[in-house]
Amino acid sequence: MVRGTPNSARSVRAKRPPFVAIWLIQTWGSRRYCNDLLGDLIEQYGTGRSRAWCLRQAAWAVWFARVEAVRASPLAAAIKALILAFGLITLGASTLSSAESVHEESCPRSSCGAVAADAPGR
Repeated sequence: MVRGTPNSARSVRAKRPPFVAIWLIQTWGSRRYCNDLLGDLIEQYGTGRSRAWCLRQAAWAVWFARVEAVRASPLAAAIKALILAFGLITLGASTLSSAESVHEESCPRSSCGAVAADAPGR
């Protein structure tokens, strides 16, 4: 066995950017520029850039990739926006109906008795 191997493996691992930054770029970044961005990130991290710098760069790369995707396919972006809006409206409606049922259950009989007696079908 070579004595220098563990140290060299540690030094290579120490020069790699944070895993989260690499994962963000590979998963959500631009497919066209993924390899170039990762190469630049690894190179800059090796010259002494901080972990926070790498994470900021990865976040900006993802942001620009998403903006590029919206510009490339505005129809898909519009569909996603409609789905998101429908989901938010549904969530709001279910929250309001849930709040109404909680209110009915917590209403004391003495104050709600007159209202219940006036209700049709009772």
